[in-house]
This record gives sequence, structure tokens and C-alpha cells, in this order.
Amino acid sequence: MTTAAAEAARSYKQAADQGDAQAQARLGTCYELGEGVPQDQAAAVRLYSQAAAQGHACAQTYLANCYAAGKGVAQSWEAAARLYKQAAEQGTAQAQSNLAKCYLNGEGVEQDEAAAVRLYRRAVAQGHLGAQYNYGICYAQGRRGLTQSYAEVVRLFRLAAEQGYDAAQFNCACCYAEGKGCVQDLAMAVRFYTQAAAQGHAGAQFNLGIAYAEGQGVAQSSAEAARLWRQAAEQGEVEAMNRLGSCFAQGEGEIAQSWTEAARLWRQAAALGHAGAQTNLAYC
Repeated sequence: MTTAAAEAARSYKQAADQGDAQAQARLGTCYELGEGVPQDQAAAVRLYSQAAAQGHACAQTYLANCYAAGKGVAQSWEAAARLYKQAAEQGTAQAQSNLAKCYLNGEGVEQDEAAAVRLYRRAVAQGHLGAQYNYGICYAQGRRGLTQSYAEVVRLFRLAAEQGYDAAQFNCACCYAEGKGCVQDLAMAVRFYTQAAAQGHAGAQFNLGIAYAEGQGVAQSSAEAARLWRQAAEQGEVEAMNRLGSCFAQGEGEIAQSWTEAARLWRQAAALGHAGAQTNLAYC
């Protein structure tokens, strides 16, 4: 807990005690994150509630998040959706995006795909990266009110990907790798896989490993493939476990041959239902 954070919290408290909604919201965040004060989810909810009652849109969104997750308050999708709606009507992009998800899944509100699409569109217009990604998913699935369009999917994924959203980077890479909604571009696929992999996205690490193993869009490197598969396997990516097991069995990718390690990895993958790993275990 830094001195600066503690001083900021004290200043927020002084203003919050006088009913300042902005200070209440900021002090609530301090309590939620444990910045400058001991972490206290119940105190965060109390302060967010005070600010939300004054119409503070960010506080309404934060409080809705607490209800959605059951943090410091009993979980309630109905309360979350109600608060998201209040903030969304004030133009808060995060609330619009979260409320859209509620409508899409029927969480706290009656399921309404058309309403979800409208809300995602509003949030996208404000540059909200989560909405850009999820609106792209809506186009991919041809949700109500939208004509399925992979060209639009790629455009939206790329908007979110360029802002650093790992799931968008991964899916954008998949589109470029397959030429889905765009001209196939393996080098572009590698670029986005690399960005997502650097953020720890297991699927991107695995797919990038495939690209290195096969020299697709990048110079072939068995060692780099094995390194990436190891990262993905450590996160539970089952196909990466199987591939890395094969690397150990064959001594590929600058890895010392080890049937013991190969068997360990195949056993992990087999326990997760991977048929190839189950077959490979028969050779041990």
C-alpha cells in the first residue's frame, strides 16, 4: 500500500463523506482493489450504492459488476441488469456492452437478441473493444437483426485486436489463416497469433507452434514450436500436451529424448479425453 494511494483514499473519503458521488465511486474502487485502504468488498458496494443512487453512471456499472459476480453482495443478475440499464441509458459503453450480454444470454432480463445487437452497436460506436469483439461474434453467428458476414467479423475483430484484446487477436489470426472473411494471409495470422500468445492465450500459443512447426507464415523452427507448445500445455491445452509429448518421444525441437516425459504428457492429455494421446500411450 503506497503512501500516495493512502493519501488519495483519504482525500476521496473527505469528499465522499460530504456526498460527492465521484469521490464515493473512486473510494469504492479503492476498497474493491485494496488501493490505499484494506480491501473490503462490502465497503465498496456501500460506496458504489451511494454514488449510483445519485445517478453516477460509472458507479452504477461498478455496482452492477458486483451484483453480477456476487462480490460484497448477494449475486443477482436482475439487480445487475437493472443497474447496467441505468448506466447504459447515460451512454456508458461498458454498461451497454455488459447489458447486451445480459440480453444475449437472458441473464436478469428476458432474452432478446435484437436488443443485444442494438446495445453492442452503440458501444462499438464508442470504441469499446469488448463490444467490438462480441459484436463480431454476433455477425459470425448471424444473430437476429444481422446478416452473417465474415468480412464484418474480421473488421470488428481487428478493431479489438489492434487495441490489444487477446481473444480478438486469436480469432482474427484464425480468420487470416483460413482466409475467412478476408484474403488468406499466413504472415498476418502469425502476427496476431504472436500478439495473443505474448499475453498468455493458450490457443494462440498452440496455433503459433503449428505455424513454426510447418513453416506457415514464418521460418520453420521445431525448437520454437516446442517452446510454444510447452507454454500452452502448462495452461492445460490438451493438443499441445499431445504434440509436446511427441517432441519428447522423438527428441525434436532441441529437446532431449525422454519416453518418461512423453508418457507423462500423453497421460495428462489422455485423462482429458484426447484420443491421439490415448493411442500414443500404447507405445510406451
